[in-house]
Amino acid sequence: MLADCRYYRPRIDDPERRCTLDGAPASVDTASGLLGAPQWSWLVDALATSTAPFKIVGCGSLFTGSSLDSWQSFPAARDRLFAELAAKKVPGVVLASGDIHRSEIRVTPRANGYPLTELVSSPMAQYPVASEPGRTVCNGADPLRRFCYPWDS
Repeated sequence: MLADCRYYRPRIDDPERRCTLDGAPASVDTASGLLGAPQWSWLVDALATSTAPFKIVGCGSLFTGSSLDSWQSFPAARDRLFAELAAKKVPGVVLASGDIHRSEIRVTPRANGYPLTELVSSPMAQYPVASEPGRTVCNGADPLRRFCYPWDS
């Protein structure tokens, strides 16, 4: 299931969190995070009714990372999504995301439910930049990171 995490996304730099990009409807609905209310309902209903053993939920932005351009900016919405998965007992959910300059596998433990695995893909044409001469983006402690690869994927 691919979620459009850009159309309804409230702007991060807007204190009122109104989306003003490309004529998208104004949004102050931070409860739905990067999704508008219609997308939120579709996603939760589709996950709850799916009989697939694994359900891959794709979003161009990180679900669990610390980037401002991610679900991290909307923790209540992310927690609500994870709570819906637990409440509806949705098995086999795997998160797929991107928007960072490396590939990672991240695992998020949850108090009420199985740990969620997030597969993060680098851009198709990743290249070293001056600010990262040693490609040290994978260095440092991150309790959710299980694997990190800093080059083209």
